[in-house]
Amino acid sequence: MATKQTELVRLLFCDASGGRRCRVIPKETYMTSQGIGITKAVMGLPSFEDVVVKNGGVDAVGEVRLIGDPNTLVRLPWSQFSYFALCNMYTHDKNIWELCPRGVLMQSIEQFKKEFQLELDVGYEIEFLLINQDGTPLNNYLYGSSTAYEEASVVIEEIYHSLLEMGIEVDQLHKESAPGQYEIVLHYGPVLSLCDKLLLAREVITAIALRHKLKVSFIPKASVTAAGNGNHVHVSFRKIGFPENVFPDTNEKYGISKLGQFFMAGILKHLQVLTNFTVPSPNSFSRLKPSCWSGAFVCWGLDNREAPVRLTSTGENGQPTNFELKLMDASANPYVAMAALLTSGMDGLRSQLSLPDPVCIDPAGIKEEERNKKGIIMLPQTIGEAVKMLEKGEGDIFREALGPALVKLWIAVRKREGEVFDERFELQITELFYKF
Repeated sequence: MATKQTELVRLLFCDASGGRRCRVIPKETYMTSQGIGITKAVMGLPSFEDVVVKNGGVDAVGEVRLIGDPNTLVRLPWSQFSYFALCNMYTHDKNIWELCPRGVLMQSIEQFKKEFQLELDVGYEIEFLLINQDGTPLNNYLYGSSTAYEEASVVIEEIYHSLLEMGIEVDQLHKESAPGQYEIVLHYGPVLSLCDKLLLAREVITAIALRHKLKVSFIPKASVTAAGNGNHVHVSFRKIGFPENVFPDTNEKYGISKLGQFFMAGILKHLQVLTNFTVPSPNSFSRLKPSCWSGAFVCWGLDNREAPVRLTSTGENGQPTNFELKLMDASANPYVAMAALLTSGMDGLRSQLSLPDPVCIDPAGIKEEERNKKGIIMLPQTIGEAVKMLEKGEGDIFREALGPALVKLWIAVRKREGEVFDERFELQITELFYKF
């Protein structure tokens, strides 16, 4: 006897290593139950193995409930019987778990609203590699090549229309610099929603590519001779309940409002430690090299793509509308990365930190003595170096804002990955190529 096709819901979440994971349940169960149980240990897994890290505060004991946010339920365009839902993790007493990434970001958003009456908006640039079944890049065309776009247009445009069907607006699509590398730019919006859309977009990109017998890699650095994959984030903010962007101000220095200047200064103050959250893979640091357009020094600049913090000139008459943080890639958990970014920016707002002078050239071209005088110091060169900073007093602000338990877990995962992969580029490629 024929049975009715059961609709399924993929409960999607992101772990501490940036990996996207899901559990799948019938839609009927999703609509009528309080989620499903999952081991707490799932948040203590590194990027390369399903072995819980030591000293992270999670182990084989304990369970949380994985519950989909009903506001995020969306059907997969390529499967009429399947849905995605982004998840929160709850304890048995129905409180959001302290290690729930989405919950950590929601807490930071509320703090930003309460303390400064501001809401954060972001937009993401997603860079990725299209890979043939034999492991070679789809092509070897240069940046912006129209031929390269045409070659992949069937795939790229199916991705685009699938994203639109899921309510994810796209601003741009183009060929990037590395072999087989493309970029899709997501439209600006509230930070929590955009983090959800970022994870969904990666799922869509991967799924549509597979349907065309291609694989996708979001690995930050696939080759020492080619550009890496960033996940740059553009940042601005609004007053609660108002649509106007209050980051720019044509009457202020550099065209940035006082609020914007304080916020950016906070990002710069904490930039070295922030790398633990925004570029947390050992492979990330293979990308952050001088003169590689990724940002290797603590500085900001006006449309300077060698600065990790870039003030854009996207407004009328070249006025800034946002700043871009280039120090983000697909190994980051986007929720925790944005919570850490908010923590840094709010510190700048509280202390009304002064924004240093912009750097208008490649900082690698400035003599080291002069760089040091100006505070243009090099970012950590490995995740091991970054973790040492997070463990010290420089990490206290993140322990307070994100919670000591989450920072303890982050340190444990980063240490384990650093032990295996720091300064071992070939092993990074072998083990991590398809992990993010």
